[in-house]
Amino acid sequence: MDPAFNAADKDVLGASDNMKVSFIGVPVRVDANVVGTPTIDRILDNKSGSLLDYDLRLLTTIANLVGQTVKLHRMFLAAGASIG
Repeated sequence: MDPAFNAADKDVLGASDNMKVSFIGVPVRVDANVVGTPTIDRILDNKSGSLLDYDLRLLTTIANLVGQTVKLHRMFLAAGASIG
């Protein structure tokens, strides 16, 4: 297991030192700016190959929705500030 994962990470994942773990992160963008990065971990085994593609698509969809929500929230706050 990568030394970047600490003992608590291993416990949560149920991973041992000799297990491979996939770490996936995608940017949350508002216009051209990255405002966050959701991430997930998955133990790599015989079943996880097709799940990695699903994980990436799901995480990308979530990141896009969060980016749109942040942008709309900022626009709402700016509009409220100009009214009040």
